[in-house]
Formats: sequence, structure tokens, C-alpha cells
Amino acid sequence: MNYLVRAMEEKKIIEVDMRGVRSPKPLFEVKKMLKRLKENEVLEILVTDRKCIDIIPKFIIAIGYNLLGLEECRDDSGSYYRIVVSLD
Repeated sequence: MNYLVRAMEEKKIIEVDMRGVRSPKPLFEVKKMLKRLKENEVLEILVTDRKCIDIIPKFIIAIGYNLLGLEECRDDSGSYYRIVVSLD
């Protein structure tokens, strides 16, 4: 079992589904949600805008949060990106 799976099993997952929303709005929503994030929570951000893949991870690292994962996913509605963040 990898680190990301273990981290997510041990913590409450807060999902921010911003698929279909264009940059910079997802970044503003992520900023708001990070302020509310608690030690026992993981923030899972879903986006389709490729600009978000450049901006959001850099922002997360710059302000001192832990970027647990970034992956491209696919479901019946198409492809999207999943960004996972925690405080520690």
C-alpha cells in the first residue's frame, strides 16, 4: 500500500470538485478550503483546466502544505486531474 492510499484512509477526505471551471476560480476556492483544513483531513481537488495543474500545486507547496498527489484520471464524463493536499 502506498503513502497516498494510507494517508487518505487515515483522514477525512474533503472534496472540491471544480471540473469544468476555468482558472483562476479553482485556485480561489482552494485558498478558501485550505484555511478550513484540519489536521485529520485531506483536501482532494478535481479540475479539468490544465492551467490549474501548473498553478495549484506550486501554490500549495509555496504556502507550506503537503502535496500528497497529482494524477490524471478518467471517468464516463472524460479526463480530469486530481490533486491531493494535507497540512502535514
